[in-house]
Amino acid sequence: MFFQCLKDKQIKGNAFYKYIVNINTLNTMQKEQISQVNLSEIRRTFQHLDKNEDNKLSAAEFVRGGKIIGVQMTKEEAQQMINGVDTDGSGYIEYDEYEKLMNIQLNKMDKQTAMHRKNFKKYDKDGSGFINLEELKLVLSQPGYDMTETTIVEHFNKADKNSDGKISFNEFVKYFCEM
Repeated sequence: MFFQCLKDKQIKGNAFYKYIVNINTLNTMQKEQISQVNLSEIRRTFQHLDKNEDNKLSAAEFVRGGKIIGVQMTKEEAQQMINGVDTDGSGYIEYDEYEKLMNIQLNKMDKQTAMHRKNFKKYDKDGSGFINLEELKLVLSQPGYDMTETTIVEHFNKADKNSDGKISFNEFVKYFCEM
């Protein structure tokens, strides 16, 4: 989930660090807050990155892992990122540091998804799980949006990637939330 998101965004170097780290919350995260599903995914991605199986991630492993998911960074950029989250000063990210870091990101993504869902429901007036053109017109023709019907139709057609005449939640997020 997290790494697919990163791959979709094609985040580069230091932006990768800024995207996944909120260092002030690292030390407050409690292990019991991490769901079993997230723990499994976190463990799997850590093991995938930890090529030499020493239970710590080096800058070189981050660079190699980044290439797999489309993140281009130098070894120096990777080391900067590591230094930002390396709570014990070892120069590596051990599993417990990685787990905290990824849990923070997964929680951010969960909150973001909830926010997107709330916004989606504002448009999905009939509660069908899809937004049709009439629903989009109803919302976007309100004062404050200043959109013509032609502009609304253009946005609808661009958002409706599979051309089925309705906008799904995923299409909504990709078009309206990640513009």
